[in-house]
Amino acid sequence: MAQAVVAVNGEQVQVEGRAATMIVYLATQASRVNVPQKGSVTFHFADAEITPNIVAIDTPLSVNGQVR
Repeated sequence: MAQAVVAVNGEQVQVEGRAATMIVYLATQASRVNVPQKGSVTFHFADAEITPNIVAIDTPLSVNGQVR
């Protein structure tokens, strides 16, 4: 079974199973998750599979001085 130890502000939590796999995935994708101004991360899971989806929304474009 997957396991991960998460430390935040000096507190540690042990996480197991799919949740541990999701956390490890997010940690390895931190550069994609932390950069965009807007976005979403979704995990779809069933049985022993997890399918991650990261959508990064870019900043608005300005056309003739108006944001579109």
